[in-house]
Amino acid sequence: TTIQDAILSKMSPSDAALVKAVGNYTMDIAKVTSLRSDQRQILAQKVALVYPNFDMTNYATHAAYRKSLAGTTQGSTGGAINSANKVINHLTEYITSVNKLNNGLFSPLNAIANNTAYFRPDIQTANSEANTAATGVKDELAKFFKGSGVADVTSIADWAKTVNVNANPAKQQGAIQGAINLLQGQLVPMIDQYKQTMGTPPPDGLFLKTDTMQNLSNLKNQGYRIDIPGVNYTDKTAWQKYGGGS
Repeated sequence: TTIQDAILSKMSPSDAALVKAVGNYTMDIAKVTSLRSDQRQILAQKVALVYPNFDMTNYATHAAYRKSLAGTTQGSTGGAINSANKVINHLTEYITSVNKLNNGLFSPLNAIANNTAYFRPDIQTANSEANTAATGVKDELAKFFKGSGVADVTSIADWAKTVNVNANPAKQQGAIQGAINLLQGQLVPMIDQYKQTMGTPPPDGLFLKTDTMQNLSNLKNQGYRIDIPGVNYTDKTAWQKYGGGS
């Protein structure tokens, strides 16, 4: 935060780096062997000044949690976060591709039009890209659930059955909202767990990247229900229409 940065700026670069390392639980204050016990107490005071919720007695718990966040393999928390971002990227790609199809009210007619557009390479490409993106959403949702500790794959399989590139706009919106619900239903508890474990809200970009947040805001502007912390309306008209704003 601005206050933390202001306090750190008053310290020497080496002290500031040490305070941040201890305060972020990447270094155990008890193992800073370069300091005497009295110097370590002063360091603890500085850390408490910058990080009011710091608790060195919970170092092991905090350090283990931070390590899990840094994981990149499938099944790790960090891997789950990576998949969460990919879900939104694929979902955005799906919406873009489906919108190019200009589906009408009747799915059977849409299927005929989309699959027999021999002289419309743009329709053929959009159809193929939409199907690929839908598969990407399903696969990354499964990875996200696994990494976040959820064994339920039935809900993802059920959602996949609702996805049809030939569906009418209303059904498309329902399928898209379903994917969003699956994601945020598990992502929000993960963000809450960070607050409970670390004692502070997660820093920007830890769970959702900047472009992912922008994509989610765009979806919110289109009327989709998104209740993920930090995702806000970025269009006044959309806020007035869907958010009850004035």
